[in-house]
Amino acid sequence: MSDGGDDGFVDDGGLFGGGGGGGGRRRRSNGGGAGCAIALIAALVLIFAAFAEDGGGGGGGGGGEGGSTGGAASPAPTFAPPPVDPPSDPVDPPPDPDGDAREPEAPDPVRDAAPGDCLAEGGTPDAPDLAPATCGDGVFEVREVVPAGADCRDYVNGAELDRAVRYDGYDLTLCLAYRHGAGSAYHAAVGDCVYGGSGDDARWEETSCQTGNFTVAGRLENESSWDDCDRSTPGYYGRSFTVSGWRPELDVRLCLRMNYPDDAGRSHLNTCLAMTGSVESPTFTFADCERANVYVTGRTSDYADADFCAPDAWATWRNEDFPDLGYTICWRWLNG
Repeated sequence: MSDGGDDGFVDDGGLFGGGGGGGGRRRRSNGGGAGCAIALIAALVLIFAAFAEDGGGGGGGGGGEGGSTGGAASPAPTFAPPPVDPPSDPVDPPPDPDGDAREPEAPDPVRDAAPGDCLAEGGTPDAPDLAPATCGDGVFEVREVVPAGADCRDYVNGAELDRAVRYDGYDLTLCLAYRHGAGSAYHAAVGDCVYGGSGDDARWEETSCQTGNFTVAGRLENESSWDDCDRSTPGYYGRSFTVSGWRPELDVRLCLRMNYPDDAGRSHLNTCLAMTGSVESPTFTFADCERANVYVTGRTSDYADADFCAPDAWATWRNEDFPDLGYTICWRWLNG
C-alpha cells in the first residue's frame, strides 16, 4: 500500500470535502482536464483584454484617474456649419400675400398731384384729360387737392379758382387755376391793384397799390358785358381776359379804377372838398360841404387846361400811359 503522498492520485473525499479517509479503490485524478480548462479561460481573458484595449481609442492613452484599462467610447464627430453670406439688399419687391411679386405703381398725374404742380389739358371741360406739364402760360396749376366731396371754394380764394375737377376713383378733387398768358392780373380780386400797358396784347400784373396804377373795382367771370361795370366814377377803365378754345367760364373781365393822387381825380361838378397845402400844390379830400373849404366848378380830361378853368383856380394830373384818364379840375373857395 502507498501512503498517498506523491503518486499523483487524489482522494475523492478530500477533493470534494467528504468524510475522512474511508476504504475503497483509488482512481487516477482528472487534474489534466482541469488545467486545460483553466488555460482556456486565461487565454479568453487575454484576448478580451487585448480587444478592449484596441477599441479604446486607436492607440490613445490609458484609462482615467481610476486606472481602468477598459476603453472609453469615442466622442461623436462634430462639423462646423458652412459660412453664411449676409443677406444682400433686395432687388425684387417682396411677394404679396398671394405669393406674386408686387410691381411698383406707375406715376399718375392725378393721384400724385400736389399744390404747385402744373397740368396740361388734352381733353375738354366735360371730359378732362390732364397730363403733367411745365408751369407756364396756358396750363393749369394745382392750388389745392381736397377730398372728392369737398368744395374748393372753402380752400382757395375765389379769384384764384378757375376749375374744380373731381375724381371719385381717387376720392379727390383738383382745385385748379389757369395760368393766363396775359399776366397775373387774370386772378386779381376786388380791392387788388394791377397795372399793364394799354395795347391789346399787353401783359397785366398784380402789383402794390400806388398813384398811377389801378384798383380792381369789380371782377366779372364767365359771360359778361362792360355794362356790368360801374362806369359812373371818373377814372374808370376795363381789361378783359379770354381763353381761346374754351367756353366762356374761363373768361374774366376786370372793372378798374385809376388810383389818382387825391380825391380831386374822382370828383364831379359841385363836389365839396377839403383843400390843404398851398394853391400851387394843393391836396384835396372828400368832405361834406359844411366842413369843406372848396368846391369843384368844372372838370375836363385835357391836361393842364387853365383856359378851361379861368378865372377859377385849377389842379391837374395825368398818367403818360393812359392820358385819357388825366384831368384838370376847376375849383373855387366856398366862402370866397
